[in-house]
Amino acid sequence: AHIDLISQVPKNIADRLFLAFSVGINGHPSFHENNFKQLTIEDIYRLATVVLFPSETEGRGLPIIESGAAGIPIICSRYRPVEIFDDVVGKDLPEEQQIHYITF
Repeated sequence: AHIDLISQVPKNIADRLFLAFSVGINGHPSFHENNFKQLTIEDIYRLATVVLFPSETEGRGLPIIESGAAGIPIICSRYRPVEIFDDVVGKDLPEEQQIHYITF
């Protein structure tokens, strides 16, 4: 799936993108075959200027929480179920504890 995604990105942008995928196990052959360094979630967010999260349906919204905790802006849709999105951004929390977002 990631090869299809990256092939659709214009070449002048592709060299500035970093795609992070979990392969499920640390010993996945692609790590050794491609000399990949294993990164933690924290490492990945430290690399980012902005996080793009195009999911239309997300069960937990962890990238929104993680991005907010790291202080990295995130571009995402207000996914369904809306109640879960509202919980993720802390709609019922005091304003200073909410994840701020702009709808468009």
